[in-house]
Amino acid sequence: MTSSTSTLTFPHPKLTPIIGTPNNTALKHLTKELYANARAIPSTRGGGGHGHLGLVMPAAEYMVVTGVAFQLPAHPGPGPVHIGAPNAATRQETIRAYDANLKELMLATTVKEEIKKQLLEAVDRLYLATLDDDTFGFAEVSIAAMIAHLRTNYGPITRSTLETNRASITSVWTPDDPIETLWERLREIQRISVEGSDPLTDSAIRDLTFIMFETTGVFTTACDTWRIKPVANQTLIEFRQHFTDENKERLRKLTVAQLGYHSANATATLAQLNINDEPTLHSANAASIVRTTQPPLPIPRISNNATPHVITDDGIQMFYCWTHGLGFNRTHTSATCANPAEGHCISATATNMQGGKNTIQARGYRRRIERTESKA
Repeated sequence: MTSSTSTLTFPHPKLTPIIGTPNNTALKHLTKELYANARAIPSTRGGGGHGHLGLVMPAAEYMVVTGVAFQLPAHPGPGPVHIGAPNAATRQETIRAYDANLKELMLATTVKEEIKKQLLEAVDRLYLATLDDDTFGFAEVSIAAMIAHLRTNYGPITRSTLETNRASITSVWTPDDPIETLWERLREIQRISVEGSDPLTDSAIRDLTFIMFETTGVFTTACDTWRIKPVANQTLIEFRQHFTDENKERLRKLTVAQLGYHSANATATLAQLNINDEPTLHSANAASIVRTTQPPLPIPRISNNATPHVITDDGIQMFYCWTHGLGFNRTHTSATCANPAEGHCISATATNMQGGKNTIQARGYRRRIERTESKA
């Protein structure tokens, strides 16, 4: 596809391209951008409040929106036509009207052609091929006709589309995404269900999204507090606000934990660190150190004091984190964890795990064993 530079100022100088076969969602977004561009160029026609939207939107839809048809004036001909023997003022008014009509028509033509170029750049011509005349190409095809063609052939929502749309709720969001993207995607999922005559109600959207949250385990506490809310307050609007607030708190805790972790690292000195307390190597380096045949891990011995560490049978200290379990980095404990899970308990120690992870970060442990054996 080629690109062009518009002589007009559009809010979308380049439409979002549709990669491959168009679908309902892509066409909706494309149409929205086309309408925005047409509206942005002022016109007194069609009620005067919608710019050149009438050049792009199908006439029936435009009438529903505005209540007034978008009708351009007839071309005024090659030059002003003076009737009878007009005086100077009348002649001047005829010339002014002629120039104004010609200017209006030229602007409308420019708007139409530039928006049509944008459309043809955004959609592979393969999907508009039946409208492509052997002689004139798309010159005599209206933008509204091109949109109607795409909607008719690629916009219908099938039963398969509806099932896929519904199932997508389980994977539509990850904790790395802003939660606002989830709400926007859910709006589109609900729109498709309504347009496909199998509507997902607000309650269904809420409940399916709640199941997704429970499955991911990101909002364990937030899910518990949502369950005990009065039924009257469990609307979709309340649901969005509740989890938006909880997500802000989750991100705040992550930020605080990371700041604490970096602060602890910044104040640590080499004198305080033992070579055996180095972080685990990247997997590629670790793989070259760990033997193919590995001895069983020594069982850690819990110290009597309430400390974040334990001592293994061969005298190696291991440090405890509620989220990640036992490891060798003395700067990684429940209180300094840089990547805590939901519900992370900063006061958990090796002698009081408080329901935290009770496993050993084995790869790091193997490396310590190898280092100890090599010294021996």
